[in-house]
Amino acid sequence: MLCEVLIIGSLGTRGGITGIRDILGIVLRPLLEENPEKAWELVVGGFDTDSSRVRLEAWLAGTGVDVKDPAILLVPESTLWEWVDVNPEDRAPQLARCIPPMEHDGWWNLAHGMLIRYGDLDDVVENLNAIERGGGWGNDLFWNRRDKLHQLRSKSSNSNVHRWLSEEIREVE
Repeated sequence: MLCEVLIIGSLGTRGGITGIRDILGIVLRPLLEENPEKAWELVVGGFDTDSSRVRLEAWLAGTGVDVKDPAILLVPESTLWEWVDVNPEDRAPQLARCIPPMEHDGWWNLAHGMLIRYGDLDDVVENLNAIERGGGWGNDLFWNRRDKLHQLRSKSSNSNVHRWLSEEIREVE
């Protein structure tokens, strides 16, 4: 319990018990691997302050500095949906910001699930991104990702999924 209080208490402070990268990479990631449901409770406790929320979202999505793998992919989807269902209007957009961009394996399962469950919420659609904005990638990678979005859209029968994919395609074309 004391460890949990120290972790959460230090997430939003400068000069906390250790640096934020240390807490996320050295402490929380192994906890997510070992006990994802319990670790998720710790993570969402850090969403309370703006400074820790932004760092946590980037870390979970795998878009933060020195982050290789999206930590959100370690959390069972059922745990994520249960958490969102308590307050979908606030939590679904927040979870959407934690979904990794499409270059990560597993992104589509989460993105698809988000859109089916919460894609009627405008804030979810606005916060969910398939392609990391401002990415400096070459034409081949760009066309491959655009083609992948077209393929996903052609296979989709859900109106929320189809609408979001169409928007993402428009953004990159």
